[in-house]
Amino acid sequence: MSNNNKLVSVLIPSYNHEKYVGDCLESVLAQTYSNIEVIICDDKSKDNTYEVIERYRQRLEEKFSRICIIENDNNLGIVKNCNKLISLAKGDYYKLLASDDMLRPDGIEKLVFFLESHKEHNMVYSYGDRIGENITFKDVVGNSINNPIKYSSVSGKSITSQLMAENFILAPSVLIPKGTVERWGVFSEEFIFEDWEYWLRVSVDGSIGYLDESTTYYRDLETSASRFIKKDRDRYEKFIDNELKLLDRYKEYITYESKYKFLKNKLRQACSVEDIKYIGKIRNIMMEEDIKVSIKDRLLILLAKLRIYDKVKRVYRKFVKK
Repeated sequence: MSNNNKLVSVLIPSYNHEKYVGDCLESVLAQTYSNIEVIICDDKSKDNTYEVIERYRQRLEEKFSRICIIENDNNLGIVKNCNKLISLAKGDYYKLLASDDMLRPDGIEKLVFFLESHKEHNMVYSYGDRIGENITFKDVVGNSINNPIKYSSVSGKSITSQLMAENFILAPSVLIPKGTVERWGVFSEEFIFEDWEYWLRVSVDGSIGYLDESTTYYRDLETSASRFIKKDRDRYEKFIDNELKLLDRYKEYITYESKYKFLKNKLRQACSVEDIKYIGKIRNIMMEEDIKVSIKDRLLILLAKLRIYDKVKRVYRKFVKK
């Protein structure tokens, strides 16, 4: 399978991952694919992340063709930091890897082989395995981890509708050719979900491939930006505003069914936190798009408006358990 002719840029944005970044780099050092450059931008971490990275410099330089380790002068935020990494890359393929995630040893090799064999695709994703907060690289090497994150296996052209209904592409599993970035640009700073918007952008007139193998380990942290936090109302509102903005940006490319699924999910999220403002906002969008609200959803809206959604849910769960 090995084809080491193409240079792969492994791009690692790091921030406050002192506990995990060593395992991330161990997984990069263990790659069976050899033609790799590693570029790391630490985004002014408040802990010892940068110091841990520096301890790996010699081992990385001994194995790979080019190493670039940067500590940003100021905190740029994830999107700007990722775009900075891309601007520094010299590879034929780009592999973004969060500093708390890990790659399977043959992960890059399999993804490169797939794209080299399927030139019709503009990027590829695979599924991965979920790991816990305290799992190390030593724990996963040689062990059969079988905790798949496999939301979908959709691939090809015109998959925008499916992607809008649900972001099923696991970011650390993605490999992007340089030509894709040259054609579609870098991540948009307009969105919190910069990766989701990018997949949608490529999907509109490009092709996305799927490799039905696990290539990565995704660390499931309570602090993950992708985790919905009910108690953090400001964060919740930023998330839902961004999701509605995504819908507005790409709604002309998606089906009625995808709009229905997306908005129904957002409506139920808003009900679950009894957010009257966003219930009304989502309801208005559904009316504009001629999407009917089911009797069940009308009941959920009523419970939320009466501020008894949580109480009814707890009682219902207690009743079901009996």
